Amino acid sequence: MRHLLRVFGPGLLAAFFTPPLPAAPRLPAIWNHNMLLQRDQRLPIWGWARPGEEITVQFGGQLVMTIADDTGSWRTTIGPFMANDEPWELVISGARTKRVLTNVLVGDVWLCSGQSNMEWPVHSALHPNVEIPAATNPLIRLATVHHATAPEPAANARVTWQVCSPANVTNFSAVAYFFARELQPHLRVPIAVINASWGATPIEAWISRDALEAIPFMSSQLAQNDEALRNYCPTHALRKYREQLAAWSNAVRTAQTQGSSPPPPPKLSNPFTDPSRPATLFNAMIHPLIPFALRGFLWYQGESNANNAKAYRILFPALILDWRARWGRATLPFIYVQLANFLAPQTTPVETHATWPFLREAQTLALRIPHTAMACAIDLADPDNPNDIHPKNKQVVAHRLVCAARHIAYGEDLVFSGPLFRKAEFTNAHVVLHFDHTGSGLVSREGPLRGFALAGANKKFVWADALITGLTVLVSATNVPSPLAVRYGWANNPIGNLYNVEGFPAVPFRTDNWE
Repeated sequence: MRHLLRVFGPGLLAAFFTPPLPAAPRLPAIWNHNMLLQRDQRLPIWGWARPGEEITVQFGGQLVMTIADDTGSWRTTIGPFMANDEPWELVISGARTKRVLTNVLVGDVWLCSGQSNMEWPVHSALHPNVEIPAATNPLIRLATVHHATAPEPAANARVTWQVCSPANVTNFSAVAYFFARELQPHLRVPIAVINASWGATPIEAWISRDALEAIPFMSSQLAQNDEALRNYCPTHALRKYREQLAAWSNAVRTAQTQGSSPPPPPKLSNPFTDPSRPATLFNAMIHPLIPFALRGFLWYQGESNANNAKAYRILFPALILDWRARWGRATLPFIYVQLANFLAPQTTPVETHATWPFLREAQTLALRIPHTAMACAIDLADPDNPNDIHPKNKQVVAHRLVCAARHIAYGEDLVFSGPLFRKAEFTNAHVVLHFDHTGSGLVSREGPLRGFALAGANKKFVWADALITGLTVLVSATNVPSPLAVRYGWANNPIGNLYNVEGFPAVPFRTDNWE
């Protein structure tokens, strides 16, 4: 709020963000028909009413009462409840009216967020003609947080709850649906997935302003954002857009004459609706959900930050800790997808201009945070279309997320990750690599091991020979007699083929920290 006071001043800000008092008890949209509530937790429930109005909440045989404060806000808790697959009613009563939410289940709720690969719908994933007709499961609930931006934390968002069915699953997040579809029969409890994602958005849009202000290198971007909001004038923006549109039309005609590709059309600039602005999506799409009780988070994002992996090393942990703090639970499971392979397959030991391996490294480093897990997707790009930034095999992505959730969130003892580099022993001309998550053993797929590179003091990497020896990998290269560094899978679209027996790919890594 304080940064908006600097931007707008107190009078104009009050006009923008003071909601009218409701005439009857009102709930945020995350509370609605067909919803699912988190089992085995005290459940915060909140809303708005007339100041001083008495509110009664009834659910599952329990009844709680509270009173709206001087601003009309009220909040209480109810529960906990065991999982229940028989629909109940949730009744919220005020002094003169009541609201009844029907078809409410109790089970586990997962909040799924990120950019386009999380948003990617079922109808565009693999085998939609098979998946969609088979999608009838009333024990799975699908919630969509609709796109919105906000310059400050919003009190409400537009949320749609639906029962899982062929009609409802078609446009829903494929990763979120396939995650619920596999997890629900395994746990034998109802599952809800809340999809709050937006394609092509950077991570800083999903982090709160307070958390961003604690990061020194964000101060300049935050100041620029405040200035853009303060100076925005619709008339001036429209005039500039028309000028750009005229210039674009001339450029298109020139391109057509020359037989070249035309430039992309200009966009009408509006900092209030730009989803890439810092904190804007947290404000509009995450904050309104707090403190709705959850079992954990699923995250699939990073493509829009691939050109600045160094910043992502700080921003990604900041998001994880920020969200956990907002929900008041420092151990909420946070499970995420590492970026898949992308662009032309690797042909040299080191790709000079590759940025994606550094972003993947930043994602791997976040595993240092307790109660996190990562689903590696380094082998899931379409081999016939590696330039597609959206791998269509969301089923395998979801399966790897489910395995991680079964371990991190539900305490099951199972293999849930591919080999993860632990340490290297440099011995004469060889390097012995040790891994965690080796499962039942290490294997190479489709021939001898590939994707390993070695470098000596000259820092020039060459292809290396690699051999599995028990639970380690022995790496050497005849023209690197004294190796100092090993890299594996270090490319936008690497050719590595190291797996564990359970079928999880090894996570790309490097032993050096060279620029």
